[in-house]
Amino acid sequence: MMRICLCALAVLAMGCAWAPPDVPPVPEASETPVVGAPVLAPATVEPVTSTPVDGAGGSVTGVTGSPEAQPAVDAARAAAAVRLGVPADQLTVERAEARDWSDSSLGCPQPGRMYLQVITPGYLVIVAGGGKRLEFHTDARALAVFCREL
Repeated sequence: MMRICLCALAVLAMGCAWAPPDVPPVPEASETPVVGAPVLAPATVEPVTSTPVDGAGGSVTGVTGSPEAQPAVDAARAAAAVRLGVPADQLTVERAEARDWSDSSLGCPQPGRMYLQVITPGYLVIVAGGGKRLEFHTDARALAVFCREL
């Protein structure tokens, strides 16, 4: 019994003597920029020239005549048709503007979801039909996210 008590006492003494390795303290944040650190500018949102682009169901203004915008516009029109329950050819795209979204939420973050923090080029598209106007944000390809009813 005495041997067990001595072993327990020795283990307890060793446990109290252990110390974590020295860890340097975390430096305080300072206003002084770190040499060589990248400086990030705020994202800019610039519409491009207002040249009409013909598309099924109406013309689109606020985007260049390049075919690059058409997949995004078509995706917004298709999403609006589903949301409103009307055929896509009865919808009018009132506006489509090139945008650089600050993250992969395309400017319409949903609560509880995480997004990549990367500048994402795309378009702001306004679709009208069925007595409503809807705002969609797209990426540069064919992902359209409903943001709000105007």
